[in-house]
Amino acid sequence: MTYQRQMPDAIGGDAARDLLLFDLRCDFLLAIDLGHWASPKGQSRLDLFGGDAWTTDVQSRLSRHPRVASVEVGRPRSEASGRRERATLPTYGLETMFPIRIRLNRGIDTEAGAFELQWSEIALARDGSVILPFAANTLTAKTAATALRVEAVVSELTLVRSTVMSLAEAALTSCASLFAESDLYPAPDDGYAAQLVERLLCFEVIDFDWLVSGEPGWRMIDVVNAPDSLAARQLVGFLRMSRPGVWSNYPERFVTRFLETNLGHRCDDLWVFHSKRLFRHHPERRSRGDVEFWFDDAKMGVAILLHRVASLEFLYTYMHRDLGAVGRLLAAPTETTVLEASHQLVAIERLANRISDPLVMTRHVVHDFFREVLVAAAEELQVAELVELTRERLQTVQTMVGMVGAQAAANVSVSIARSTEALTRLTVVLAIGAAVLAVIQVAVAILR
Repeated sequence: MTYQRQMPDAIGGDAARDLLLFDLRCDFLLAIDLGHWASPKGQSRLDLFGGDAWTTDVQSRLSRHPRVASVEVGRPRSEASGRRERATLPTYGLETMFPIRIRLNRGIDTEAGAFELQWSEIALARDGSVILPFAANTLTAKTAATALRVEAVVSELTLVRSTVMSLAEAALTSCASLFAESDLYPAPDDGYAAQLVERLLCFEVIDFDWLVSGEPGWRMIDVVNAPDSLAARQLVGFLRMSRPGVWSNYPERFVTRFLETNLGHRCDDLWVFHSKRLFRHHPERRSRGDVEFWFDDAKMGVAILLHRVASLEFLYTYMHRDLGAVGRLLAAPTETTVLEASHQLVAIERLANRISDPLVMTRHVVHDFFREVLVAAAEELQVAELVELTRERLQTVQTMVGMVGAQAAANVSVSIARSTEALTRLTVVLAIGAAVLAVIQVAVAILR
């Protein structure tokens, strides 16, 4: 399927005053935990994910599939970039952070307005989440001579964003069939992929170049020092994906405060997080290979964080759904309902045990600027709030484990004279409850 539209005007209007954009690359990272893939009435195979043996098995199975071009564990590119003062240290401190990157022989290749759009890769994390990365690149506005006005780029990216979401179901279906055919994970029920689109988390990374007043070479500091200029307002409008009628009315003080969120350490680069997006401008992005290596690694860090957020959101959703069922089972407890409740709590325990706190990774990042980027990304994704909500829900699980143990103990006194078999089953329930309680207590402590 190809989406085509008349190309927007390039440099036009009062180009002497406008901020103009060119050579844009936009990565749309669509993330979801595989736990969502199981039918609502089915069982999630939550015990599939793990350590090195699991990683080796996944690589072996997928590498034999005819649709797979390559399978490898993603690793930082900057460590081999030749930057001696930094290459001696690992970019990230934990090997288990890195996802498995699966490149397909054939994916999706289409057009959306002024952009070409491609998808041909799946990233699978050990926590059990996947990211489907869509890449959009400008078709014609690749140089300063063909730069686009800000309002045109905002309009075109809106079209691209809509196109990506319309293609997400096809990408999910392709990913699900690949995993099912490789005997890695059961495919969703027919038609269920359409429901999964609503569960996707989306994060965008937008890399771009600019020129101001019809001339390239304007630095970030030049724009910051002229917050009352049209170019400064247009830049903030672009970063906020706003319209001309909005940015033309930005107060100077608002423009100044917004541009102060720039994480860049240089006077000529830009790193801004806003509205689930990371914007980056670097004047040497095309002239120095190591600059692109470091940017790829920064994107990898954001993607790893997004993997973990997707899994944590699934844990929260899963607990919200199943704790209601556990509460109903314990409302009128019998030996059978207590046993069933214990099994559901064990499933929650297994899930909590495989998911890592996203904020842990920021403590294992060696590079100081990457750490700043990941902390800002965590704030943008509201990770701290999600961790706190999950911790509170885990405390509820802890309380319910205690209820199951107490009810099982009460049932023992009633059942002991009637059935040795029943006593054995209830003793198992108590043991399961104790084990779950211990793990949940650890999870609660980790998430504090």
